Amino acid sequence: RPASLTCTPSEIERILAAADGIGLSAYADWEHGDFFAIAEEAHRRNKLFAVHVSEEFHEPLDEILDAHPDMLVHMIHSTRKEWDVVAESGIPVVCCPQANALFDLRPPIEGMFQAGVNVMLGTDNAMLIDPDILEEVRYTFYHYPLFRKQGKSGFRKCLRMALPSAGKKLVSLEPIEEGKEAHFQVMTLPGRNDYSHPEHILAGSSDGGTGTTSESITIKPVVHGLVRENRIFEIL
Repeated sequence: RPASLTCTPSEIERILAAADGIGLSAYADWEHGDFFAIAEEAHRRNKLFAVHVSEEFHEPLDEILDAHPDMLVHMIHSTRKEWDVVAESGIPVVCCPQANALFDLRPPIEGMFQAGVNVMLGTDNAMLIDPDILEEVRYTFYHYPLFRKQGKSGFRKCLRMALPSAGKKLVSLEPIEEGKEAHFQVMTLPGRNDYSHPEHILAGSSDGGTGTTSESITIKPVVHGLVRENRIFEIL
C-alpha cells in the first residue's frame, strides 16, 4: 500500500516490483484519477489490485467495479443487490470480523455467503490484531450462528474461507498429478491432539493472548506417484 493518499508513479512502480499486488484503503480516500491509474498499472503488470469497500459507510460499488478489482475488502455497509452483483462477478470479498469488531462493526458474512458471494477471511492488518488466520476462523465460527449451529460442517465452511482455494480468481491451483508441484499447508497447533471435533481445532488455534499461536509452513513437493486405493487424508 502507498505510504500516503498521494503517491507518485515511481512509488507505485516500486511497490508492484516487490509485491504480488497493491491494496488501497477506502475508495473515498482517493482522487478518482489516482485510483484508476493505480488499478490500471497493477493490471498492466499482471498484479493483483484490491480495495477496501464500504467499511465505515456505503460507497458506490458500480464505480469501484469499473476499476476491475481482483479483491474487495470488508463490504460492511453493502446491500443485498450489491451482494448479488458481486456474486455474479466472482470477485472475492475478504471479511475481517475481528478487526471490525474493535470498532463495533460486523461484516454481513452470513448474508453474503447465502447470496453466493465468494467470501474469504483475512486479518485486515497487523496494527490491530495478530495476523493469525486460524484465530479468524475460530472467531467467525463462534460469532456467526449460521456456521456455529452447523457444527463440524459449519466449521469446515469457515476454514475454507481462509484457504487459498477460496480465492479462485487470485491463485492458480493445478491438479495433483505426477510431475507437478503439490502445494500443502502444514500447521502445528498447540493444545489437544484430538481434532475429530471442530472445537478442538479452534481451541488449539490460539492460546488466548499469551503469545503462542499456530505455526504453519507451505511445502511444494513434486509428485512422483499417487496413492489411489487408500484415503490418507480428508479433503476439506
